[in-house]
Order: sequence, then C-alpha cells, then structure tokens
Amino acid sequence: MQEQKREVKMPHTVSIDNRQRMTLTGVSQVETFDEETVILATDLGKLTIKGEGLKILGLDVDSGRCDVSGRIDGMAYSEDRSGGFMRRLFR
Repeated sequence: MQEQKREVKMPHTVSIDNRQRMTLTGVSQVETFDEETVILATDLGKLTIKGEGLKILGLDVDSGRCDVSGRIDGMAYSEDRSGGFMRRLFR
C-alpha cells in the first residue's frame, strides 16, 4: 500500500514541558475536550491528548497555536475517516 502525501497548510509542532503544559502549532480547531481528553484537528490528522485536569489555556485559529495544561499522559494521531466509504466509492 502506497502512502499518500498530505498537503500541510500550517506547520505542525508539539512541545511538552514536564508533562504539565503542551504547546502546539498547526491546530485548525478543537473537536472536543473535557478534563481527561482533548481532540484537536490538524492538517496531519486528529490529535487526541489524554490526561487528568486538562484545560485549554488558549487557542488562536489564525496562527494555529493551542496551549493545554494539566497532567499529560499520552497523545495519539488518527486519520480523519469522515466520508471514507463514499470517498473511496467515487474515486
């Protein structure tokens, strides 16, 4: 299976300080959040952040910067599968 190249409109970086504060760039929107999970949309897929006491300190969609605080336990990327079947059907 050949890997598809994604068009990256905003550079994406992740910086974590002592598992207590996370600074991200390349964020286009916050999908959902609560004290244990934050889901962000980026050009490289959805980013899920897990932890405890998570708070979004700031979001600037014009620059794509997002700041998260709390105990950060992990993060994972996933592909945006919306419309997947229909998209494959009509390629």
